[in-house]
Amino acid sequence: MQEAIAHFCENSKNGLFLLDMPTGSGKTYNVLDLIANNYNKPPYKNTKFFFITTLKKNLPIDDFRSKLNDKNEIDRVLLQISSNEDCILENLTEELEESIPQSIISSQEYKLLRNQRNLINSLSGPSKETLSNEFRKNTEPKFRKMLQHILTKEFKTLSERKRAILSNASWQWVGKLYPAAFTKDKQIFFLSIDKFLVKNTPIIESSYEFINSDLLDNAIIFIDEFDATKETILKHIICEGLSHKIDFLELFKSICSAFKTNEFHKDLLTEATTSKSIFPSLDKRFEDIRSEANQIFKKYKLQFSCRTDYVPEDQSQNFLFQDYRYLSILSDDKNFVSLLPDTVKKVNKIHFSKIKPTKEQNILPMLHDIKIFVSKFQNFTSILATNYRQLKVDRNSNSEITQEEALNSILDVFNLKEDHQKFLVSQILRNANFKKSKTEEIEIDNTIHTKGFRYYSFEDAPNHDIQSVVKMCEFDHTPEKFILQCCQKARVIGISATATLKTVVGNYDLSFLKAQLGDKMESLPKETAERIKQVCHNNWKNYEKVNIHTGLIDGAILGKCSIDVWKNIFIDKNFAERAYNKVAQSQTDEYNKSRYARICSVYKKFLVNDRIKSFLCLLTKFPKEKDGGLNLLLLQELFLYVAGDSVKDFDSKVSAKNWFDENVAVLDGYDFEKKKDEISSKLSAGKKLFVISTYQTIGAGQNLQYNIPKTLLGGLVNIDKYRTKLEKDYDGIYLDKPTHLLVNLFDGLSDEDFVK
Repeated sequence: MQEAIAHFCENSKNGLFLLDMPTGSGKTYNVLDLIANNYNKPPYKNTKFFFITTLKKNLPIDDFRSKLNDKNEIDRVLLQISSNEDCILENLTEELEESIPQSIISSQEYKLLRNQRNLINSLSGPSKETLSNEFRKNTEPKFRKMLQHILTKEFKTLSERKRAILSNASWQWVGKLYPAAFTKDKQIFFLSIDKFLVKNTPIIESSYEFINSDLLDNAIIFIDEFDATKETILKHIICEGLSHKIDFLELFKSICSAFKTNEFHKDLLTEATTSKSIFPSLDKRFEDIRSEANQIFKKYKLQFSCRTDYVPEDQSQNFLFQDYRYLSILSDDKNFVSLLPDTVKKVNKIHFSKIKPTKEQNILPMLHDIKIFVSKFQNFTSILATNYRQLKVDRNSNSEITQEEALNSILDVFNLKEDHQKFLVSQILRNANFKKSKTEEIEIDNTIHTKGFRYYSFEDAPNHDIQSVVKMCEFDHTPEKFILQCCQKARVIGISATATLKTVVGNYDLSFLKAQLGDKMESLPKETAERIKQVCHNNWKNYEKVNIHTGLIDGAILGKCSIDVWKNIFIDKNFAERAYNKVAQSQTDEYNKSRYARICSVYKKFLVNDRIKSFLCLLTKFPKEKDGGLNLLLLQELFLYVAGDSVKDFDSKVSAKNWFDENVAVLDGYDFEKKKDEISSKLSAGKKLFVISTYQTIGAGQNLQYNIPKTLLGGLVNIDKYRTKLEKDYDGIYLDKPTHLLVNLFDGLSDEDFVK
């Protein structure tokens, strides 16, 4: 396996290699081994290595440290990149605080940071999540901004700031609090896919996205549970797109207004020395784009506000979708939309109709012209920013202004709203990166993967009743496009038992990636796969000594959940009737009734089998106290009935909650690692425990083995002769039907689900 990976890394400039070996075949072990044994040898000596996985809790960084062993070498080359929130929560200790200058400690930003940090570490559950969100979005960024301002003021250049946190006793704490400050000095990085997607904040310089940085140039990127990362990237893209959902017409009008009324600073159009040949005639370009804005404004009479003349009873929005092929309208059965200027009422009527509008009345040309103009404006702004950076260098060779800072400086003179400016900067940087990474060998086609899509919403509300808000939400990025960009810059190795599974729901569109990458996309050679398969077969021969019993829950439970279903679960018919009545009183939905019955049936099987000490019940949702679909308090009571019906020495006086807390564990996302450790500790001590969790919480690649109880030592079968840890798997597992892969269209759509 290592030979196959090494062959790809050493013989391919950049591209994608899919490693799809079975679970338990040592994929991660071999990858860590390859990095540890080769990072300091030719041809890898100056190569950056990234190990990325779906969840931070799945990172095998401790296993990797044990392979390097030498602490000094670990500190020299290795960096785990965590979120800024996690850095503060984990690294801000009392010992570290002693080295922080009093001027920092006495600041309001630091006091709030420390107090919230201490409170978060003492909380659990929803209250912890609420405070963590506040900490992540506001408290930590304000402190970081203050810290960066102080560092930049005291140390003018990047080299001075780096030297300060390395050797200045007053500032060394910065590097300990924010290890990302040393990112560009390290060679091996461990991080979650979430962190890989967002900006890295090294404190001593401006933040940057990894995909935009030189760190990825000719790097080697291992993506563990490759196919599972698509969902994370998709979620990130959707959240980013929705955060930049802008009032499209207002953005255009604001740009027009600035062109008409503002006197712009001379430096905006002063050509830098090196820009004269690259970007000549900035003055003329500026006038051309100003003129185009005025023409569009006059052509579509945008001095008038826009207002829809039709609002369906059940909605206050109408949607116009656009991708590279077609446009369509969602508004009952009215599939066309027109723009009708009314010079008497001084309004542009947005009219929905079954009849196709004339060319003059069609709203699409206006939206198209404005979209093209905004794209031109973005390109011109990017040119102005690049020129401005060079102008700063011409005047001061030590100038370190970034492209993002220059873009904000240029756009700031147009007096745009904050969300408009953020949108433009984001779009400009992303487009610039894709153009930079695009190679001649890879042709960008017209599929949704590279073109994306956008939609316009015509929104009406009482607080803007005189005019409709025309918003645009644009998604020019897809998970496939992101992976393609990575493959253009680096050698990407996708690791997963199902990495080559051909499905666009649970994996990337491999046909698209293959069409784009050609022979730069590889998988295990057949002879290597066969050889590894034989090794695995020999390694797992002890499976022949293990009996795995499988079965389906009674099919009747999946239909209408009658009293007879509950009588099949209970011996005592009184318990059956009580359970049936409790569920019937709380539920009208047959599916929810059936779910309670299924879970109780599974719990009964667990209780009556003395050989099953550990059981994992995987559901599609968690039981919660105020959840109508799966209520925790009701489930507790039902479990007490099952226990009374099944346990010989059952104490009839015990409460439902006490019984549940003692014999059942809910493994959710709140303090996952802590709860997982507590559960494993109980199981290792020989406790009989029923564990409830969900597919999404357990996550791809999460291992739930626990230390073998002393009473079972010597009585188990080791099915992996290379495994030396004294750990065992769960004795039993229940898998509820997975339902979260596709969007449910019938229970009301959130904005996120709508876009997905």
